Amino acid sequence: MNAKQLQKYLLHLCLCVVACAYAALTLAADDAGSMPAELELAAASDAAVQAALKGRWEGTLDGAFRSQDVSWHFEVDDDGKLRGFMGPSNAGMPDRPMEDLVVSAGLVSFTLGSQHASFNGTITPDGIAGNWHQGSPLPLRMRKKNFVFPLSAAVRAALVGTWELENGGGTTQVTFSESDGGTLVGFLSTPGIDLHDAPLVDIFVTEEGYAQFATDNGRRFTGRLANGVLVGEYASGERRYRRNFLRLGDARTTYDLALSATARDRMLGRWHAEVRGDDVILEVALAADNSTQARLLFDEGPRRRDELLELTVDGDTVSYTTFGGRTFNGSFNADGIAGDYFSGSRPSGVLYRREAK
Repeated sequence: MNAKQLQKYLLHLCLCVVACAYAALTLAADDAGSMPAELELAAASDAAVQAALKGRWEGTLDGAFRSQDVSWHFEVDDDGKLRGFMGPSNAGMPDRPMEDLVVSAGLVSFTLGSQHASFNGTITPDGIAGNWHQGSPLPLRMRKKNFVFPLSAAVRAALVGTWELENGGGTTQVTFSESDGGTLVGFLSTPGIDLHDAPLVDIFVTEEGYAQFATDNGRRFTGRLANGVLVGEYASGERRYRRNFLRLGDARTTYDLALSATARDRMLGRWHAEVRGDDVILEVALAADNSTQARLLFDEGPRRRDELLELTVDGDTVSYTTFGGRTFNGSFNADGIAGDYFSGSRPSGVLYRREAK
């Protein structure tokens, strides 16, 4: 190739590079109009970047001989620092810490020292795309996974906010928030064990109050939403506890049971029962504000009273749920109110007799 031909070739090459660059910029501009706000991270504040990345991401590593579904989890620690974890999707919550994590100008990179691996990628309109380096590089595209649940408007309104586990031996909080389309999303955090913003993979609440939610790393709650309290059983791995979640800022200690006038008249007063040799008093009273309040009173044990969260009287059927997780289901008979009393997992047949006034 002579000098003139070389000059012509270089000019043609430059024109191609400019054209390609212009096309790429044009494409980026076109995509920007439809790019989800949560992915417009190049010019976003650190807080916006963290909010967009926080939660679960899913993708697949396609190798020559096998494919592996992988998960990422990003969370913000107590110091406001973004942290990431990676793991195989079939193992549940990702637990291998991302080292040297850098998120800047639309780029994401980290290493996984235990795996002698690294990732370098770019935030795109539909996720994060890049290469996984562990020997030969493999393409990896991760997409945000939002665990959203189509609950009713009444249930969403009852749950939205931050709730804290009562007497949990360390602060455990769960935060529910509404997303687009009338759905709910939730995250659980326990800073004491360095768990932040674990997405809830299951949220189920019925209009009757039955409630459950869970992460995929063994933390779950099953119980009831009663009078503004999530009362029930909280499990962490194989350990189970009778616990309540209280909405932050809610300092109530007594609860209006909203009985009808007829039901209130039938229940007002003190009722005595014997449970496994111990006296239990059900006290139902009319408060100064005309609300109906009730509690259980005990002669034995560290807690001498337990407020009722629910008291339902439907014809001759009577049931209640207490703040401490005790429940009763029974009915009126000639002698009083007979039924099954549950404290923990042990049911007892009891008879409540009205005390003489």
